[in-house]
Order: sequence, then structure tokens, then C-alpha cells
Amino acid sequence: MKNFIKNGNRMTWLNGTGAAVPSGDPVVVGDRVFVACVDIPDGMSGELATTGVFGLPKKVVVINQGKIAYMDPATGEVTETATDNVKVGTFWGAAAVGDSLAHVCLHG
Repeated sequence: MKNFIKNGNRMTWLNGTGAAVPSGDPVVVGDRVFVACVDIPDGMSGELATTGVFGLPKKVVVINQGKIAYMDPATGEVTETATDNVKVGTFWGAAAVGDSLAHVCLHG
């Protein structure tokens, strides 16, 4: 395949946020959310995961398995609410109000 570039599970991203992004944190790029694979200092490039299931911080709400996951860009928390939020993927499992994380399958 002459036009193959890479498998698409990772994306190189230049951090221009003004702050370091810790490994495992969700990162908004354009209209999508990915997850930092390593600590990425401001002004440096690092890899983001574009696929996979990750435990991400969630709002204090009930999460239903199979629902579309959105992230509030101001807090970095995931929710089922689409309004003013960025689509992340699908909730891989249910989560109770008191759970701090929800399992989300990224859609690359």
C-alpha cells in the first residue's frame, strides 16, 4: 500500500495550551477528545491515544452503558449531556453517582 501512513491508534500533538498535560488526561483537538499517552509539557509534542477504553473523570451523575459520552471542556469531566460539550465516544459501562470515573471507549 503506497498510501499507508500509520495504524491510527496514536496521534502526535503539539501542546499549546499554556500548561503541561499529564499522561491519562483527556485532550480536546478540534471537535474530538483523545487521551495523553505520556506527560506532555507545554510547547512540546507528545502522543495521544485515538482509540481504546479509558477511565475518565465524570460529573456527579448516573452514567448508562452504551450511551454517547461527551466531555465538558471546562472541567474535563464526561457526561451524557451533549449541550456545550465535545463528543468523546461511548460509555463502556454504567457508573453510579458516587463513582469518580466512567469507562469510555474513544471513537478514533
